[in-house]
Amino acid sequence: MFIPCPTRGPETREMNNGTGWSNKRGFTLVEISIGLVIIGLLIAGIVTGKSMIEAAELRGLLSQIDKIDTAVNSFKTKYNCLPGDCLVATNFFPSGGCPNGNSDPTTTCNGDGGGYINHNSGTSNTPQRREHFKFWQHLAMAGLIEGQYSGIGGADSFDRHAIIGTNVPATPISGLGISIYHHLPTSTSWSVVNGEDRGVGTHIIHIGAERPAQITSMGKLTVAQSRSVDEKIDNGLAISGKVGVYVGTASLNTQDCTTGASSSYVYSSDQEALCLLLMFRNW
Repeated sequence: MFIPCPTRGPETREMNNGTGWSNKRGFTLVEISIGLVIIGLLIAGIVTGKSMIEAAELRGLLSQIDKIDTAVNSFKTKYNCLPGDCLVATNFFPSGGCPNGNSDPTTTCNGDGGGYINHNSGTSNTPQRREHFKFWQHLAMAGLIEGQYSGIGGADSFDRHAIIGTNVPATPISGLGISIYHHLPTSTSWSVVNGEDRGVGTHIIHIGAERPAQITSMGKLTVAQSRSVDEKIDNGLAISGKVGVYVGTASLNTQDCTTGASSSYVYSSDQEALCLLLMFRNW
């Protein structure tokens, strides 16, 4: 009986290892174009989603700073002293391991009542030490900020070593923490690496990543993020106002954050370079 061969479509015919014919169909230009469009839309969606997440994180950070300002003012009103510096903190909160603290977030120690938050100042066994860690502990114990804080530094330095989530707050941005710094009494002049002179009596909020044996002073936010924060709440200038950045420094991994001399630096054009964000407060 004669059996007709089936009609072939537009497939191409190739020898399959010498054993017979196999049919393969290539993509048309229309199909390739549609695929490229889909890939482009997926990439655009990923980029847009990342930008939206970053924007939300920065808004969360700004909201957190606002809450800290409110908490400090509320603490001063209620207890008539500055958190961390409060000379009579143990009149209000449980005492433990004083004058330096014992890492127990449920107990605290007094500050020296000097009127500002000391940073690694004073000599051994004085209440001047670790006020910048007691600052967070006092606010938390007063119920004015979330979390619990040890009140002393980490193993690398009990006076300085900031550990995010343990003795200083975490932020909505992973790996980014907040520390308090003050020039007095160890320094009586302003350091130009912090920008224009705001006065040695000004508290400096360091917003950065952890650094061994130090406060959160490693670069973490990018130039683009830092400038965005600056423009939202201040003048957008790296060196002046209530918001700025530490001058670009290799040891902080921020060498490309700024350009220009220490006395006149500006934000770098490298939008992805890392910065140490600074905020200035006269609490």
